[in-house]
Amino acid sequence: MNIDEIDTAIFTLLSKNQKLTSSMLAKKIFHPKDSRELTNLNSMIYYRLHKLMEYHVIKETEKDGKKYYSLNSENIVLGKGFIYVKPRGVKRGKRLYYNKLFIFMDNEICHTIAF
Repeated sequence: MNIDEIDTAIFTLLSKNQKLTSSMLAKKIFHPKDSRELTNLNSMIYYRLHKLMEYHVIKETEKDGKKYYSLNSENIVLGKGFIYVKPRGVKRGKRLYYNKLFIFMDNEICHTIAF
């Protein structure tokens, strides 16, 4: 699974707001100029959300005919943290501290997003 800046923005917004629609996410991430641009961006965000749902890190709930998305707290860990990096051939590694650290597993592979 490749994670880019848009996925990271989705994780960040969902960590701050418990439930958002795909349109709300598109507006907050891209600030579209008009409804046509919002429609295109909403489609892209919707596709991303459903890809992330395949990895069980995003969950979908429906209320009053609208679909809301949130982080699946059973499969994702969010918090402050650090990553220890030790390049090959170097005796001492380096700790990199981050304000936000997302960690989740899929198929026994650990994905880490830090920023």
